[in-house]
Amino acid sequence: MPTFGEIAHSKVKYTTDGVSVFSFIKGRKSASPRFLYWEFFEKGFEQAVRYGKWKAIKANGKTELYDLEKDISETNDVAK
Repeated sequence: MPTFGEIAHSKVKYTTDGVSVFSFIKGRKSASPRFLYWEFFEKGFEQAVRYGKWKAIKANGKTELYDLEKDISETNDVAK
C-alpha cells in the first residue's frame, strides 16, 4: 500500500506493515538504507533480499548474489 500511496500522492496514514519502493522503481536511492525482503510461494518457496546495491536470491536450494550497480540485469552471480 505505501508504494501506491506515494504514486497517488496520498496523505493517508496506512495501518498495514510496509514501505514504499517507489524510489527504487524510479531508479533513485532510498532516503534511508533499509532491507527489502520478499517471498514467493507460487513456484515453490523463493526468497529475495535487497540492501543498497546488493540483491540476494534463494530459490531451489541455490543462493545467488548480485551487485546491482555493476549488473542491473543480474547475469553475474558473485556468490559463485
